[in-house]
Amino acid sequence: FFSSWEMDPAQAAAAVEKAAEKVAKMLQYPEQLEKVEQYRLRISRKKESVDARLKTTVQAQLNDVQSGIDMLTKALLDVQAIRSDLSKTEELYSACSELEDYVTRARALTNERDQLRSTLDQLERIFNVPETIEELEEDLSDESANLLELHHRISALEVCRDQVMQELGSPNSTQSSITTASARKSVDQYFEGVTTLAVRFQQKIFFEAENPLQLAKTNPTRLVSILRIIEREEKLDTKFADTSRPPKALRKKFMEKLEMSIEAKFDALFNSSVQRFMAAFDNFYFLDLLVAKEFLPSRFPPDYDIFNFYVEQYHSKLCTTIDNMLQKQDIDPFEIMMLLNWVPVYTNEMKVRLNIDVGDFDQQLLGYSEAELRNNYLTILTEKLRTWCSNMVRIDLQCWFKPPTENEEDDDSFPDESAEGLYFNQTPILFFKMMDEQVAVAFQPGGGEGFSEKLLNQCIATMFQFLSLHTAALDRVNDIYFGDKPSARPTFLAEYMMTLINNNVKSGVYLSELREKLGDLLTPMSVHANQVEKDLTDVAQGFHALSVHAAKVLANIVLADLEEIFEELFTQKWLRSRTCMKRLVATMKDYFDDFSKHLHANYSGQVIGVVHSHFVVEVLRCLFKKRFSLKTEEDQECFLERINEEASMINALMDEHDAEYESEKINYRDALRLTSQILEVSPSMVMLTWRTLRNQYPDLQLAHLEALLAMRHDFSSKEAKAYIKEKLEEDDADLDNEALEARKTPLFFRLVPPTSGGGFFKRAAGTPNKSDGKGSKAKDLA
Repeated sequence: FFSSWEMDPAQAAAAVEKAAEKVAKMLQYPEQLEKVEQYRLRISRKKESVDARLKTTVQAQLNDVQSGIDMLTKALLDVQAIRSDLSKTEELYSACSELEDYVTRARALTNERDQLRSTLDQLERIFNVPETIEELEEDLSDESANLLELHHRISALEVCRDQVMQELGSPNSTQSSITTASARKSVDQYFEGVTTLAVRFQQKIFFEAENPLQLAKTNPTRLVSILRIIEREEKLDTKFADTSRPPKALRKKFMEKLEMSIEAKFDALFNSSVQRFMAAFDNFYFLDLLVAKEFLPSRFPPDYDIFNFYVEQYHSKLCTTIDNMLQKQDIDPFEIMMLLNWVPVYTNEMKVRLNIDVGDFDQQLLGYSEAELRNNYLTILTEKLRTWCSNMVRIDLQCWFKPPTENEEDDDSFPDESAEGLYFNQTPILFFKMMDEQVAVAFQPGGGEGFSEKLLNQCIATMFQFLSLHTAALDRVNDIYFGDKPSARPTFLAEYMMTLINNNVKSGVYLSELREKLGDLLTPMSVHANQVEKDLTDVAQGFHALSVHAAKVLANIVLADLEEIFEELFTQKWLRSRTCMKRLVATMKDYFDDFSKHLHANYSGQVIGVVHSHFVVEVLRCLFKKRFSLKTEEDQECFLERINEEASMINALMDEHDAEYESEKINYRDALRLTSQILEVSPSMVMLTWRTLRNQYPDLQLAHLEALLAMRHDFSSKEAKAYIKEKLEEDDADLDNEALEARKTPLFFRLVPPTSGGGFFKRAAGTPNKSDGKGSKAKDLA
């Protein structure tokens, strides 16, 4: 190829010219001629390299051209073969025109045969409908029956019925409208059992699938079969949507059944208390949802989204149930707080156990705001506490005024005794247990702004109400007890007064513990903390005041028991017999022993002191009221001897007991003896004795002296008045009202001086006299 190739003269000339230029560049200096041989060798090597590459490239192109020529030759042969085959096929197809007519006729015959076969099957099924229904009814009664097979057979009967009805309504029917209506009615009657059977079958599958949670664990195959049946019916509803066949909508009915069963489960818990609902809730709510999460998604079709369905339904029913509970009229305030505290726990459990954020739901727990619920809590609690306190005091009153029984030993109304022998009941324990519970509620986390202050204020108000109701009850004791006949008076009122005092002491202890607890909870030195401390101090003082009040009532009870004996004092019977004061002292000793044994030590001495002071006042009242007439000096000496003797008996009794008095300045022990000195001294010493006595008892009045002088054998009433006017009247002439008020003490001031015209004392204004009933004296002393 190269040997035969000749260069074009122009190209050769250009090559020579280019070569000359290159040589000229290489040999610019004479001394470069020495390297001509080297240049010649280098150029020869390059020429050989270029020739080799050119030869290789040309050879490769020749090979590719040869391969292309071979492929074109083969393609030409294939085209010729295909053309030959097409010619033969066209010849064969032209020869098969008779077979096409034959196939068309065969196809028509096959369709006709299939229709006849279907007609025969339908006729056989129609003729056997009664027998088939009986068989299916027996199968429905079998709990282990194959539901899919039952559904297939029942569906076949329904299709048969629908086709018959469709044929009757076909436009191609040659029957009249009247005949068609009659035929449709006959068909309905004939297939009536099929409709009933289909309804029973639906009821059966719905009954078995009522609790899918349980069925998914015990018999998942059964659950899957039911779901497959529902899906088949859904496809049939879609297939026959444009026909007269009514849709069964089994899926919709099934989901409605599930909703109803869930709602029934929550409704069964609605009538219970919140506490019982919470206990039942923990036993089923999360367990059911965990089962729904683990077992149901693999049994149900994905488009059911069954787990989310259960979560939404359970949460919705839970919200509705709790809202209904909060709207109950008889809801307890503690139940409201229980729900408030439970909501964060529920939210956390849903997140931890099910990975569900409750905040994503449209319906939220507690349809009210927490602040509104807490206000409702305070409103209900206020009414509850008010009612509770009233009932507690009412029960105490019922115990206090229980009628006496024939056998006291068998009376179950006697107060309980502690190990130390003190009377007590459960009132302070229950009361302060309630207060402790409210304090715990007030300082629980998330209580809200101002809630603790409002609740503490309500607790303190309840304490004041508790004190006020008991104070009113003690006032009622004075109004009721001392107006009754002695035979109708309750048996254990004195014991219950001791119980009340002991309870107040115990309440003071509980109050101190509550104060310490609040000291740790409240912010030190805050306005609210200071106010709470002040209020609790007032409550403590209130319990003490209530105890003092009860002690006075107790003293009145003792004096009421001695009232009949007091009537005998400073009479001729009293002077002739020494039993009157002995009975008084013995009765008082029994009471004092009971006080020492059954009454708290903090108040036993006070009660004894109150009883003794009231006793002394009553004895002096009898002394002034009776105005015993001493005819002779011997009568006077005998009278004084008896008074001194009985004063010693009283003092001997008081020596056996520690008494505490409201005022230590008043000498109750010697009041009777010192007063009787007016009867003992000579007329010349009366003025000195009177002034000495008055220094010790500033509330003595000249009228008291007049009554005492009138009792002496050497003073008549007229002489007593004249003596006082002459000797002592000027002592009180300069006293103003303020000075007279300062001289009032709880002894002689309570004994209204007699007037000049009467043999009886007039009582202070507003105080009933003897004719007002036996309760008047005790009420005056109280």
